[in-house]
Amino acid sequence: MSDPVLLVLARSLGAGVLALGALSACTADTDAAAGRASVPATEALESDLPDTCADGFPFAREQPDLGTLENVPADWPEPPVPSTLCETSTTLDDTVEVAGYATDAGEAAMLDAYEQALTGYDVVREDTGAGEKLTATSAGGTVEVMAPSQGTFSVFFSPAG
Repeated sequence: MSDPVLLVLARSLGAGVLALGALSACTADTDAAAGRASVPATEALESDLPDTCADGFPFAREQPDLGTLENVPADWPEPPVPSTLCETSTTLDDTVEVAGYATDAGEAAMLDAYEQALTGYDVVREDTGAGEKLTATSAGGTVEVMAPSQGTFSVFFSPAG
């Protein structure tokens, strides 16, 4: 086998087979033998969040607090559609903060309502190919609003500058 592409492919397949074999040796029995409790992957974790958050934010566990986010502009309005705050977080580099909401409002209705509520902002609405995004800019920073999945919307707060 002199073709370098085939040689790399053969080595990769061999490594993959070895890794698969090693992974298949790991079972719940080894966890139990090591004294660790095994939890079925289908079992839900406890959460303090309202039930309305469960579908859209399955990994959220703690009570969200918009007050912990530092990049929210002082004049940022409350959500203009009925919604429940389900999650607050930040990116790994702490440059963008996120507020995630559950809502029964559709994507278009939610973005329409935000567009009307943000009269003091420069607002641009665009189709990203995966849905619409609203970008609102002011002296306080840049905020992006989008609906990543049915029944949810996320607000991304970036600092000015």
